[in-house]
Amino acid sequence: MAIQHLLLIVLLASVLQATTSDTAYDLLEKNKFPRALLPQGVKSYVNHGGAIEVTLPASCDFNVTVAGGSHKIRFDSIVSGVIQPGSITQLGGVRIQFEWDFLAFHTVQRVGDKLRFTGSEHAATFDQSFPVSNFVQSPRN
Repeated sequence: MAIQHLLLIVLLASVLQATTSDTAYDLLEKNKFPRALLPQGVKSYVNHGGAIEVTLPASCDFNVTVAGGSHKIRFDSIVSGVIQPGSITQLGGVRIQFEWDFLAFHTVQRVGDKLRFTGSEHAATFDQSFPVSNFVQSPRN
């Protein structure tokens, strides 16, 4: 009887390990986001029922272009949020540069073939959409 319980525990542990071996990039794809929304080199991530925390080796900047204008997106070394299909809310650790200031954005939504970033900081608010095609290749960290 004890051997059967031990085998059951080992089997359950292996099943749980298999279901948690997805990467942060896989989690993005499962929720209708491009893998390249995150920089390359994610060190680790934790997913508690959609509440995620991603750890990068260091902060990272990259540019996205829309309508001839370039915007810098800055990732801190720790990024967090709540992910569900087509939506990331309560986003922390990511900012976007408009003119000379970096503004925190709090929501990313998948709307057709675009990613819509919204947020506010100080007295400034923004709502900007970028083509998903701008996120084909993960930026290098």
